[in-house]
Amino acid sequence: MNVLEGKFGPNFEYLGVDASKILVSVAKKDFPNRNFRAGDMRNLRTVPEIREGEKFDAVFAVASFHHLLTEEDRRKALDEFASVLAPNGMLLMTNWNLLSASNLAKYGKRRDSSGVFHIPFSGKPRTYFALEPTVLSRELAQSGWEVLESIENERNLTTIARFLG
Repeated sequence: MNVLEGKFGPNFEYLGVDASKILVSVAKKDFPNRNFRAGDMRNLRTVPEIREGEKFDAVFAVASFHHLLTEEDRRKALDEFASVLAPNGMLLMTNWNLLSASNLAKYGKRRDSSGVFHIPFSGKPRTYFALEPTVLSRELAQSGWEVLESIENERNLTTIARFLG
């Protein structure tokens, strides 16, 4: 049994959305019984499987939110997450902790003056915003979220939040 089945039961519905068509293709191959679509977390209603008014019990933003480089884009994504959550729905997100000592040692030279890291992935350039836990908590609060738990380690920032709106 996987974690989602443990929380939601064996017949839970799952919709994975990723901006990368390549990663969606990999996910479909690795998990053929689950539903994956390419889409933008800042505009989830463009994903055909997300029908108007449809609500989800949880949103998982795993290693994705840190690719949004501006506060405006992050706010759009948080608003979209809230728009698809059922009452008492939860947001769980993980973001790379690029400001940890080990990651700064590894990637620090790839950081530009605006704090954006440029780290290749599979030979292609990728950008990452270095989220500080206090900044992330502030942005969540400003968008109407309550942070229930925040865990910081060398690799990741993990956040569990509930929308209050």
